[in-house]
Amino acid sequence: MALRPWVPADMVGVTGLEIVDATKSVTTADGTFVSGSIVTGITAQRPSGGTATSIVSFRDDYRPVIGAVNGKQTIFFDTATRQLDIPTKTNLPNGTGDKFWFECVKVAETRTDDRYTWGYGGSNGSAVSYKLRQGGVPYCDIGSVGYSVGSTSVAATGISIISEYYTATDTTSRARYNGNSAWTSYVRSRNSATSNTAHFGNWPLYGNGSSHHLLRRVWGYGTPTSDDWARLEGWASWDSGDNGASLVAGHPYATAAPTIDDGAGGGTTVTGTASMAGTGTMAATGVTMASASAAMMGTGAIAASGATIAAGTAALSGAGALAAMGGSLVSRAVALAGTSTFAASSMAVASRIVSFAGSSALAVISRRTASATAAMSGTSTFAAKPPAPPVDPAEEATIGMQLVPVDGKRTDWPRLVANAVNALIKEYRVRVTNPFMQLDTAPFQPTEGQTYYDTTLHQVRVWNGTTWVAL
Repeated sequence: MALRPWVPADMVGVTGLEIVDATKSVTTADGTFVSGSIVTGITAQRPSGGTATSIVSFRDDYRPVIGAVNGKQTIFFDTATRQLDIPTKTNLPNGTGDKFWFECVKVAETRTDDRYTWGYGGSNGSAVSYKLRQGGVPYCDIGSVGYSVGSTSVAATGISIISEYYTATDTTSRARYNGNSAWTSYVRSRNSATSNTAHFGNWPLYGNGSSHHLLRRVWGYGTPTSDDWARLEGWASWDSGDNGASLVAGHPYATAAPTIDDGAGGGTTVTGTASMAGTGTMAATGVTMASASAAMMGTGAIAASGATIAAGTAALSGAGALAAMGGSLVSRAVALAGTSTFAASSMAVASRIVSFAGSSALAVISRRTASATAAMSGTSTFAAKPPAPPVDPAEEATIGMQLVPVDGKRTDWPRLVANAVNALIKEYRVRVTNPFMQLDTAPFQPTEGQTYYDTTLHQVRVWNGTTWVAL
């Protein structure tokens, strides 16, 4: 298991993903990136490959400049007329299918009227655009109509994140602000009719852009999962230096950036279920697994493998872990450890050491253990392996422990071992039932802390270093 930062390319079930990152692929008029450098364009990132969308300056006197928020580079649209364009709107998600939009900006001015941060126009609801101003509730335009996104006003501090998706089957757009758990919905069909260029900043038709810093912008086809929406919002906040401060209270990434397990662990999974790790899940690391699935680590984990685990160490560990393998465990060590751990293997364990260790550990092997050492250790550890030589019924261990010789010598040794273990078990049971030494008088020359049960006084007594005290 190897965790790394989550990025939008990790989203599932989406296509045509494009990301505008104000710190990447930006061009300026003089090639510098100091505050105030004039921006002539930026190219979107397209993780899946293909031609990425280019966003270029509308005209020389409308160009935005390089800015900064939280120590991170931004593209600063510092007046109402600053603007960048996408010459052909078909580079953005359009048509009747499912689609989504996302933006992360810092609004830099207080106004009484709403101003655009970006959008593209069209007929019959094909447009999308956002209006943001400090002190006002975020607003989303759909064609000639629109709706407020939530009820929280844009603050003078922090950043603004708008998440929106459109589902074609119910012609419904849903949007939320800064990761709020509730989505605002608006029903209106969006088709492929296009009439206007897509704009970043100023909307020339109305001439009212918002003074703001562009941090991140994302769009694509499909419907992101709830988990991916939360991760996308967390990514934008932490990647832009906001570090979760502007996300709503209780957001899953308000206190830590999203991460993902890239599956790197030294093992190779060949055909079957992918490796996973965590509590109550599945993990497979450091071994080669051919076919089926294998769960090998975690609390309350269950493992079932119908194939061969061929090399290295197969470790099944954790509290209450259960492992069942119908194939061969071929080489090296097979370690079954932990509290109340159980293992069942229907085939041969062929070589090296087979060790069963832990408290109340039980191991059952129905075939022969062929070589090396069979080690059983721990508290109340038992092993059963039929068949075994006859044992005197009077001396047979009540737990049914039976051992067979490995090297063919001293064929009567299982009976001797069974008798010895049986005696230990009987003593153990007595101690469990009566944990204190039973005497009718106090011990002579006791040591501090010594305890016994007085059969005359019918009480447990302990020596405190000076006198006997009843417990």
